[in-house]
Amino acid sequence: EKILVLIYNAVLTCYVNEGQVDEACRLLQMMIQSKFTDVQMDDFFKDKRLVFPNAASFSIVIDGLLTNDWTRAVSC
Repeated sequence: EKILVLIYNAVLTCYVNEGQVDEACRLLQMMIQSKFTDVQMDDFFKDKRLVFPNAASFSIVIDGLLTNDWTRAVSC
């Protein structure tokens, strides 16, 4: 599971670096929801395993919100 979290964090970083903070927020929300609800796993990667965010996941998205136009990512 730790490796999967690292992969998801890499995807979050890519979204943020490309200015797609809204997509990073969406992915983070899916990760959070997977811990508490039975989310639609079709929205996750083909691996279809639950991946719970860690502190780095939140830091990546928060940093992205602070450095990019965070007003576009109002759903976060």
